[in-house]
Amino acid sequence: MKNRIIQGAAELFTRFGYAKVRMEEISERLGISKKTIYNHFASKETLFNSMIETMVERISSEMERITDDLSIPFPEKLNRILEHAYHEIGMKDSAFFKDLNRYHEGLDSRPIVLLRESTLDVITKLIQQAEEEGIIAVSIPRQRLAQVFQNIVEGVTSQKHREESAVSRVQVLKDSVKITLEGILTPRGRDLLTDSVLKPVIPLEG
Repeated sequence: MKNRIIQGAAELFTRFGYAKVRMEEISERLGISKKTIYNHFASKETLFNSMIETMVERISSEMERITDDLSIPFPEKLNRILEHAYHEIGMKDSAFFKDLNRYHEGLDSRPIVLLRESTLDVITKLIQQAEEEGIIAVSIPRQRLAQVFQNIVEGVTSQKHREESAVSRVQVLKDSVKITLEGILTPRGRDLLTDSVLKPVIPLEG
């Protein structure tokens, strides 16, 4: 029942935002009483945070699966991880993220921090793998580079919610990753880039 409540609440929260969803609406959608919901969750805030934690676990699990897949080259892994994060986070209705920003200080920030930290950990692990394989040469700390890629996803996400554009946000994400990689890849890493979906339009030198 607890997972069913989280799933039903997630459908409403991600569509209408935290502020506009009432516990009565969640109970009506699920066909259960509010008392049943409160038996599992002390408040709407508790339910919301549980939903975020479930989202974090799902996103992290998929990103770890991609990272550990030895058949995927580094550039493609990075692209898949960032696209996954974007589709899981960035494609939610804008009301969801407006409320996250508006009510973030008033809500338990732990799930939001968990989401960022989880994404950062996976990207940092991937960067370490690529360094050890001689695919990239990084002159800054791994975690700082990971933050660069994380900021790319968050930047594209916030841009989507600020304005409409004919330019595909996924394409902007791909271009941002490609431009960054072209600056840190070794010759071996560039060979892998050429064979991936991020292959450069202009041949790379060196």
